[in-house]
Amino acid sequence: MKKKLTLLFIALVVMAVLPMLAVKTPAPDSKEEKKLDITQICVEAVAYEMPPSFEQEALKAQCIACYTNFVRKGTISRMTDKEMQEKWGEHYEEYKAAIVKAVKAVAGKALTDRDGKPIDAAYHAISGGQTEDAKYIFGGEDSHLKPVSSGGDVNAPDYLSQKEITAGELQKILLAQNITLKGDAGTWLSDVQKTPSGTVLTVKFGGHALSGVKLREWLGLRSAVFDVAYDGKKFVFTVHGYGHGVGMSQYGAEYMAQQGASYQEILLHYYTDCQITPLSPA
Repeated sequence: MKKKLTLLFIALVVMAVLPMLAVKTPAPDSKEEKKLDITQICVEAVAYEMPPSFEQEALKAQCIACYTNFVRKGTISRMTDKEMQEKWGEHYEEYKAAIVKAVKAVAGKALTDRDGKPIDAAYHAISGGQTEDAKYIFGGEDSHLKPVSSGGDVNAPDYLSQKEITAGELQKILLAQNITLKGDAGTWLSDVQKTPSGTVLTVKFGGHALSGVKLREWLGLRSAVFDVAYDGKKFVFTVHGYGHGVGMSQYGAEYMAQQGASYQEILLHYYTDCQITPLSPA
């Protein structure tokens, strides 16, 4: 009987202790963890996407655009701390501090539609003077990515660039895309069609209607906003801006910031029919 009572006592003790052992140490506040993660993600994203010497309001605008896309897609390009040190050298501390300051001011804010969902916050380096309608570049309508003026881009470094391609070189490049050019090169170029923002929709070479976006890719042009002429020996492409031209122009944002615009004014200028709101990642 005594043995049975002892065993019963041990069983009761075990039953009492097990729940206590199963209790985990209280986790850190989830909101604080998320905030810290967001800050780190945004610092690395802004460092990857925008020159760190830009104005604070431009950096803030870039942070919100990056974070918006991170929430929407779950991933975004980022620069590690080691890469920052290697790229910025003696300016590392200064540049990192500037980005951290901007990010901490707006971390967790995103561009959303009227239903509170993150928009496609596309951005590019330099527009051709006016941003592009997304339907011409990505296909499909997007009420948040409509053309707006971006006159400050003309002040950006390398706003204008040129590329010269001989007739023979052009033949080889297009032949790789199964497009054959024959006859006198002086007769190849015709019928350039552009969007209201200046992006080349199509241009004919040897009777073949070619997409300006595709030509940019095949010829290594800085943007699809270009003029082209033949001088008797080579084709000269004069290119305006850098990038696809949709959404926020980074150098345009910098110009607006230099003129005293806030990050809210910058974002709501480049992204139409949207709002800036706090948003947690899924």
